[in-house]
Amino acid sequence: MFSATFKKLTGFTPYRYQERVADAIISGRNVLLIAPTGSGKTWAAVAPFIHARFARASDAGNRRPCFADRLIYALPLRTLASSLHADVVRAAKEAFGEENIAISGKDRGYRQHSKLYITIQTGESQDDPLFAGDIVFTTIDQLLSSYINMPLSLPRRLSNINAGALVGAQIVLDEFHLLEAEKSLSTAIEMIDRLNSLVKVVIMTATLSNAGCQQLASILEAEKVELKDDERLMLPAESKRKRDWFFTGTPIDVSSVASVHKHRTIALCNTVNRAQALYLNIKETASSGTDVLLLHSRFYPDDRANIESEIIRRFGKNAQAQDDSIILVTTQVIEAGMDISCDTLHTEIAPINSLVQRAGRCARYGGKGDVYIYELPEPAKAAPYNQGLIDETRNILPPARAIIDFAQERDLIDAVHGKPESSFVEGFSVHSHRKRVAAAMAGDDSGAVRALIRDIDSVQIIVAANPSSIEFSFKKWPMSLSVPRFTLKKALKGTSGQAWLAELNDSDDDVWAGISWRQIENSKKDVAGAWYVVLHPNLASYSSKLGLTLGVSGSAPKVRYLGRPPIPLYRYKMETFKEHSERSLNAFERISQFYERGLNDLALLLNVSDEELRWLSGVLISLHDTGKLSVGWQSFAKAWQLKKNTKSAPQEPLAHTDYDPVKDAALMRSMPQRPPHAAEGAFALAGWLFSGAELAPGIATAAMTAVARHHSGRTSSVRQFEFIKEVEKVIGDTVNGNITGLRAPHDLVECKKFSEELINPLLDEDELYLPLYWYLVRLVRLCDQLATKEVNLR
Repeated sequence: MFSATFKKLTGFTPYRYQERVADAIISGRNVLLIAPTGSGKTWAAVAPFIHARFARASDAGNRRPCFADRLIYALPLRTLASSLHADVVRAAKEAFGEENIAISGKDRGYRQHSKLYITIQTGESQDDPLFAGDIVFTTIDQLLSSYINMPLSLPRRLSNINAGALVGAQIVLDEFHLLEAEKSLSTAIEMIDRLNSLVKVVIMTATLSNAGCQQLASILEAEKVELKDDERLMLPAESKRKRDWFFTGTPIDVSSVASVHKHRTIALCNTVNRAQALYLNIKETASSGTDVLLLHSRFYPDDRANIESEIIRRFGKNAQAQDDSIILVTTQVIEAGMDISCDTLHTEIAPINSLVQRAGRCARYGGKGDVYIYELPEPAKAAPYNQGLIDETRNILPPARAIIDFAQERDLIDAVHGKPESSFVEGFSVHSHRKRVAAAMAGDDSGAVRALIRDIDSVQIIVAANPSSIEFSFKKWPMSLSVPRFTLKKALKGTSGQAWLAELNDSDDDVWAGISWRQIENSKKDVAGAWYVVLHPNLASYSSKLGLTLGVSGSAPKVRYLGRPPIPLYRYKMETFKEHSERSLNAFERISQFYERGLNDLALLLNVSDEELRWLSGVLISLHDTGKLSVGWQSFAKAWQLKKNTKSAPQEPLAHTDYDPVKDAALMRSMPQRPPHAAEGAFALAGWLFSGAELAPGIATAAMTAVARHHSGRTSSVRQFEFIKEVEKVIGDTVNGNITGLRAPHDLVECKKFSEELINPLLDEDELYLPLYWYLVRLVRLCDQLATKEVNLR
């Protein structure tokens, strides 16, 4: 029973509202959950999936798909994702045994259905860049950028691999009210509308206005779950908590914080720079018996984990009975999702929904707390918030000290956010926003992340004196710090010659071709599309107490490394075409059990059988490298293999050669350019897909595009090629069947026209089949990667 699983995970019997949410989720309905901070929303969304997964794993005879293949839990802030991930991992290990829980999606071999992968993917904690986990904690930015085929943590060649993870998933959007209306909120609504029959969605908020909630539930066809008054009063802290709010009208400073400090104080600034400055000032003047901590978004994971551990120890539920004196200076990173409490909260003014979230860290477990709200240093400069919302919030804050309860918080939120949220939802057009999303998916909008998600997209920063000394390899990958792109542009303005941009050397295959460094000359232009940027210590410094400080020079810190890269890197061993096809198909047999709900839902949407889509997936995975059966590719492969190993003279057609990117890069440069094969393979199979396979045209187009783009999400051009003479026999032996209609282009005209045959997000007739393409190309790429990875472990 669900209640038993819930109690096993949390130690508590679920509240009535949590059971209502679980029933809706398991039944396949979308949910809009409105509940106070600290009421257990996270477990209401996560526990049903864990219950269903372990129930299915323990029932060997049950072959029905789980209600979702995976759970993708998205939050606005990466620190919130880290905190919730740690809480859920800890509870799951205690409940089901450490041996049944894994935490890194990069290690996944898809061999055990009983093991639950609970992973995290943010700009800083890149443990699951391909969304391979069963439960993936991530940020809204990561989720939506993956959806629009522009994933923030992956290079361009992997742009199309993550969208397929959404098909068949349960998607949780927490703190939904924090999304920017014209950007991430609009894109999230468009995504839910497009994938409505292919995903289960849970939207959670404590501070969305009543009008906004009502209209949003209608648009998303979601069941609205809201705590009744008697349910709310049953929450441990709600009936015995009092928060005294006071707007000071002056900027926050050291004396204001120190003068009312009791035991546990939190001081919250809207920007990292102001938090760092306040921390240094408080640290300098604090009494010897008072400890001071700083937490923001620009710490390395191990340093941040140490700070968060200390925060939980000193501000968590178990710390409340202790006599202590500590001040935490922080930013929005603790605004939601972190289970801590203080007796006194100081915060710069923010939109009222954010202030309510922040107040949720004060007297969280009951008792009386004081919330002091401060004016901004420059009231007319509200960034990173909307100036109008700040002004409206300033106008409705009580003029004198006032105790504000949950009902009054809702009234304040309605006063500030009700009208704009209602106007936005009423005026929102899925159709018009979809055009912008489609342009991004088609690769026609380089500024799509800023336009469709948020302006503050991030870039990965490493502080080092010499970028060429940084190692990117199979066993070592540098840790980096995520900084908003506009913040980096501002920091680099007026500097030159001391910042470098990383450029990934792309290849037609998933062969690691290394990284090149280019000096940044134009900070605005170069930073716009940057993946990694190295800053000289003259431009930035780092310490475990302050984190990354831009514009302050320091000594070069030691580069820290991850144990493995965040993206797939491989050494290759020689494989024949047939061997690689068989290994890829074997990988599919293991992986497919984690994609059953997606398959089932796609089959229903497209009015075909599960068996037809499963068969098609298997054929594409077996034949994804058909383009390698060209005279040019085979000639190159065999010439390289002989150069690499003169004793090796293979007769059968190859799929891979021996290749070590670390040792062989120089030797490879002496070879002529390797012919491409991905789009050529799609061209070769097109005749069979559109006639011999008896597929609907839209399904054939999606399948053909999956083959064409199984190494790069933007591939569209075909080069002229000719098949090796034994191509039909090799293909027939590989799939044990008759694949007819293989073709090679007759001339350049056919080559140029091929791009028009691929799926196009901008065309109305292709819209229905886009999710199928995402699903198929994800399976092809994952199976290809797993087969390649495992042959290298042999």
